[in-house]
Amino acid sequence: MRLYGFLKIRNEVIREGNLYRVLSQMEQICDGGVICDDASVDGTTEVIEAWCEKQLDAGKNWWQLQIAHGENNFRREMHVKQKMLDMLHTLGPKPDWILWQDGDELFSDADLANFRLWLETEGEQADVWAFHYTQPWRSLLWARTDNGFDQGWFWKLWRYSPDLKFELADQLHSYQFPKNYYPAIMEAVQRGGSHGRARRAPQDILHVGNVGKNLVWKCIQYRNSGPLQEASMDRHLRFGPNCGYRAVGESGIPKRAWDELPRTTFALNGTGKL
Repeated sequence: MRLYGFLKIRNEVIREGNLYRVLSQMEQICDGGVICDDASVDGTTEVIEAWCEKQLDAGKNWWQLQIAHGENNFRREMHVKQKMLDMLHTLGPKPDWILWQDGDELFSDADLANFRLWLETEGEQADVWAFHYTQPWRSLLWARTDNGFDQGWFWKLWRYSPDLKFELADQLHSYQFPKNYYPAIMEAVQRGGSHGRARRAPQDILHVGNVGKNLVWKCIQYRNSGPLQEASMDRHLRFGPNCGYRAVGESGIPKRAWDELPRTTFALNGTGKL
């Protein structure tokens, strides 16, 4: 079985050092893949180049796509991801599976250790798998549960086929999975979220994009994002009287993240904002 990673990265060194953690996990479970550096300016580019050279020396093919400075555009994200997918279609040995992760996402140590065994056994029962997101907010100690924060399932593991394509659109938050799987996913959603070719995986993904400095950078990213700007920033910044949370157990947090990321909450002012 050949598992390839699929990562699109931008400035993940300055974002609490996310890049080092996600690359460490990809190195442990992936046989190769494609990584896109989206015009980073914080040293991410150099880290990726050195890491890919190390992977090549170890016999793993990681192909790089570099977006030039001034050409990055959040609205064109799916066009970039199609270029990444085209690289997997045309370069080197083809994978059996593709695992999409962002720079601010992590598996627990236990899930990571068992991932390939799970994929070779239970994983073969479907063609596309969704993972639940745990959303720590401001610190690792607690996760948001209101406003849909704890309800997210994302289709991040795709069985490879040479005809995989994305639905291309110039907009934010397009479907982040190949359009080939849309019918199977919609059928699964209508049947409770897990059915047939499209199922929910037992692993949980820790999304640290709202932890520490990540939250600041997320708001900068949304600042000039057009129609979603106000709603997106308000959702991520405000913790009002109707908001909810749950404790995040230490066992579900990778040791490296536990050692490196904030575990204290930020002070709130009277409006419930930073």
